[in-house]
Amino acid sequence: MSRLLPLIVLSILAIAAPASAVDLDELLDSGADHDGETIELTGELIGDYSVRSDGVWVQLNVDAYVDAPLLETGQLAGRNTGIGAHLPLEVFDEAWGAPGGYRQRGPIVTVTAVFRYHDPALQGDTYLDVVSVSLVEASMPLSEETPRNLLGLGIAALVVAFLLHFGTEVVKVLARKSG
Repeated sequence: MSRLLPLIVLSILAIAAPASAVDLDELLDSGADHDGETIELTGELIGDYSVRSDGVWVQLNVDAYVDAPLLETGQLAGRNTGIGAHLPLEVFDEAWGAPGGYRQRGPIVTVTAVFRYHDPALQGDTYLDVVSVSLVEASMPLSEETPRNLLGLGIAALVVAFLLHFGTEVVKVLARKSG
């Protein structure tokens, strides 16, 4: 029995091994190698929540814009990288806030999910079959604030254009009257 105990412990640890954190690009590039693997990804929920009877479908973006939204930084940071995710109704929470878009940063979450590569049950879709979700940061609106000095400069330019256009007409009228 004493020889079996370490083997039993190792077997339990192998079965209950935590999900592996992976790079989404690597996962998609070698999808067949990871099919059925339990993985962990952190990203932003974007697009729409498509609520159905079997759960909620949403896009999980895992790219540079998760940490630095374009609207906040104004800097392009590469391509958008994401994957469809199916969340069971019992792990979905509307309190996370709206999914992300241009003026809305979606909830940042860490998901533990089974990676499904070309799943025949869903007409060959590749997606994450989510087991659990941990909220990292709730959704928040992003704003496009125009700096006041830029706004003032724009108004001044309009006034100058107005004066130039209509000022020359006044000068012409006065010149015709006087001369």
